Parts: sequence; structure tokens; C-alpha cells
Amino acid sequence: MRKEKRPPKTIAKHCKTCDKCFKSYISQQRQFCSNSCRGKNQLKTGSLNRFWVGDTITPGGVHVWMHKNFTKPDVCEFCGENPGIAVDGRTKLHWANISKEYKRDRSDWLVLCISCHFSYDKNYLRRQRDSQGRFL
Repeated sequence: MRKEKRPPKTIAKHCKTCDKCFKSYISQQRQFCSNSCRGKNQLKTGSLNRFWVGDTITPGGVHVWMHKNFTKPDVCEFCGENPGIAVDGRTKLHWANISKEYKRDRSDWLVLCISCHFSYDKNYLRRQRDSQGRFL
């Protein structure tokens, strides 16, 4: 005689985005009622985003954050020239940090052309290094 299959056990869960109640199998680790709610949750920005690291962000991460949140002017803020577009389609303007503390504050950043950025950072790059070549 054949054993009857038991129906899979389901539990009620609440969607993290819309708080709607939905059923899920116990073996599944679903957190959202649909793919659209899942997508809305991933679009959270700033401190609501699950990958937000706050003030422990790296300098490269602050550069990416500046690039996403602010638009660059067409001219260098130091010499006033328009350097144009590079071969790969990007502008020849760089974000340059003023205080070297890499704050998420637009007033702590300048938009400089490549030559002005090098001149601006020249003294900073000449600072002392340890025996392994790292900046002190």
C-alpha cells in the first residue's frame, strides 16, 4: 500500500516592505510577498540601505557616493577651463577632497581638471611614508 504524501507545511509571514501577510513554506526563507516588494526594498538609499556603513566608509567609497549624489560642473573650479571629454566618454574632471577627511559634504570637495588636481595634491602626496611605503 502506498503512503500518502503529506502537504508541505506553510507558515504566515509579514512582508518587510508592505507588511502584507503571505504564506511561505517552512523550508523557504522568503522575506517579501512579491518580487516588486523585494525590488522596492533594495532601492532604499542612505542610512536605510542595508549596506550603509556610515562614517566607517573608505575614501574610494566617498568618491563613489559623491559621484552618485552630485553632478560635476562643466568647468574646473580652480582654473575655470573646460577640459572636455576623455576617449572613454567620461569627463576629465575629478573630485578633489579639501580637508583630506573624506566627509560626505559637498562643501568639502572641489571639482578640478586633471592638471589642477595633481598640483593641488602634490604637497599632500609628498608627505612622509613608513618603511613599507604607506603614508604616515
